[in-house]
Amino acid sequence: MDFKRKHFANTHPIFGRSAVAKQEHKYKKTVYYFWYEFLKRNEDYKECCRQGGAGDMAGLYADFGDVFELDFKTWWQENDRGARLFAEAPLPSVRQIKQADDLEISDRLLIVSLPLELPRRFLEGELKKLLDKHHKGERGIRTNRDSTAMYPVDGDFNWSTLARCLRVYDMRLANSELTLWQLAVEAKVGSLEDRMLASKRNHESVDSKKVLASTVTRDLRHARQMIKNAGQGRFPGPRK
Repeated sequence: MDFKRKHFANTHPIFGRSAVAKQEHKYKKTVYYFWYEFLKRNEDYKECCRQGGAGDMAGLYADFGDVFELDFKTWWQENDRGARLFAEAPLPSVRQIKQADDLEISDRLLIVSLPLELPRRFLEGELKKLLDKHHKGERGIRTNRDSTAMYPVDGDFNWSTLARCLRVYDMRLANSELTLWQLAVEAKVGSLEDRMLASKRNHESVDSKKVLASTVTRDLRHARQMIKNAGQGRFPGPRK
């Protein structure tokens, strides 16, 4: 599979022959990696995998498979899974229409007639006007709404926010005895100033603890919602 020839609406994982740490730096900054990771936190999907794909999530399992059995690189590359689930349909090319049978009417195409007897500069100007009116952007970036992928990315995202929410969620599971502000300090969430103040025993620490607790609560809520969304075949999905 030549992934360079596949078109993805978002940055896709790149796997090379470089050191493992360098490879991870490339693929861990992609929304697809976090889709895989958040799905692994879905307990209902975990049970579905234990049952070999049986149950209410059988359809999702047929596409995503057992994410607990394979590391991300193997999971992505197995049977071209990454491209099959997330790649877009091939982009159309600019071409000359020579006969009526070649004409395709679509809201994704702008069909233009250019009288060649007119001056080139005039035609270029008119074509620019049409593109300015009908084209969605300078680079023609396909929006999620227009995506042709089997599983389009749902909504906006920031990879560092996804990483933080996942980190906070995992640390909460591993450290249930910590208070919320202590969890924020441990996970390095919130400002450095608030984390330092919260660790002191004075009246200034009270407000900082509240701020940190609120931040962690929000991240945990977002993480749980994204885990739920991943189990529904959408990611990151709307936040509540």
